[in-house]
Amino acid sequence: MTYKPSGKDEETFLKNYDAGKYQNPAVAADTALFAADGKNIKLLLIKRGGYPYKGCWALPGGFVNIDRYFGQR
Repeated sequence: MTYKPSGKDEETFLKNYDAGKYQNPAVAADTALFAADGKNIKLLLIKRGGYPYKGCWALPGGFVNIDRYFGQR
């Protein structure tokens, strides 16, 4: 299934996106936080603020800034 941009803003974002400007390998970390209230199991989600999938629900997390933790390589 091919990803389809949600509108002109996202098309522009994707057209200008350059994965080459980010360090490789790209390391990401996400968290799944569950809670039970006796009857239901709940999952913590965030609403994405940026593209791709802006406005969609997702697990909290993101890319790790390697330089911040290990110094510039």
